Amino acid sequence: MAKATLENAILWTLRRNAKASHWPSSWAASRETVACGVSLGIQSSIPELMSMVEREWRPVISASSSKCKPGWDVEVFEQVRSRYPEIMLSCDANSAYRLRDSDHITTFDESTC
Repeated sequence: MAKATLENAILWTLRRNAKASHWPSSWAASRETVACGVSLGIQSSIPELMSMVEREWRPVISASSSKCKPGWDVEVFEQVRSRYPEIMLSCDANSAYRLRDSDHITTFDESTC
């Protein structure tokens, strides 16, 4: 994530500073900062995850991706969002869910938005 963030920031900066007309106008920069994130793995407990969020996210990062799996999802998202409402939170299930889980998956938005 960090590498992609830097690459995109460099491209946006080049575009903003470029005078060449061959760059698409849609590439025009509209921000001075780029959101950066960290991906946090499944931990042995929610308090352990919260400690990791505090340590890894809080000082410098504006976004976080939390790994999830059945049984380690909605409650985790709710607790992270409750404690850190300003965090841009996404979830990464690594294909742990199936189509039959779609109704449950739609509840993630309530916790991650």
